[in-house]
Amino acid sequence: MTRVWTISIALCLGAFGLAGCPEEETPEDELQSRLDDYAAELNNQAEVFCDCWEPFSYESRGACQEANGEILPAKRRCYDDAFKRDVAASNQWIECVMPLEVEFTSCLNDRLDCDEGTDSYAACNSDYSTGRENCIDLPGAIERAIEDCNN
Repeated sequence: MTRVWTISIALCLGAFGLAGCPEEETPEDELQSRLDDYAAELNNQAEVFCDCWEPFSYESRGACQEANGEILPAKRRCYDDAFKRDVAASNQWIECVMPLEVEFTSCLNDRLDCDEGTDSYAACNSDYSTGRENCIDLPGAIERAIEDCNN
């Protein structure tokens, strides 16, 4: 009976082995996933902020979103290339910044008042800035590349 169990276990393990074990996520994969979340969050912020496109003197909602961080496919590819210049530093940075971005979006959504302008969400900016002081800075090469993406 013991031999039958041993053979069964060996066959099961072999079958799983043939199917392939899930590979561990590489730092590059981790960064890609985090960048997906980051881009989605910045797009959410632009969408919320641009509810007030007229009082903030934009020509259209689309012009507001473009000016305020909306990340479309071409800009996303540019961001990907920029962050890949130093995967380890980028992962550290985005790990720190993402919770702040999520909190900022939520705060903006709760506090933005088109009639009160930027004063309505000043506390959101303050909280975000305070949190960012605790995050590492990106290497200069990445910062410059991101700046190029935004121009």
